[in-house]
Amino acid sequence: MLDLLSSLLKNSKTEEDKAKVIEVFPQLLGYVEKSEDMFLLLNGTQTLKTFIYLGHKHVLKLSTPEQIITVCKNCTSKL
Repeated sequence: MLDLLSSLLKNSKTEEDKAKVIEVFPQLLGYVEKSEDMFLLLNGTQTLKTFIYLGHKHVLKLSTPEQIITVCKNCTSKL
């Protein structure tokens, strides 16, 4: 699932298409934050990185830097 989201984002041709994919970012943050599964944490953080790299303007409309940092801190403490 996470690979699919990354692929969709990477292959989006327009900003509108990117924005549609990035709409799931808040749910993705919550999903990764609540997980205890190491595989999901590793792949989830990579997917978050891809979203931020390719769509930072859209991501910042949907979440705050503080939320992202909190999730990343929680992930690193679980790994």
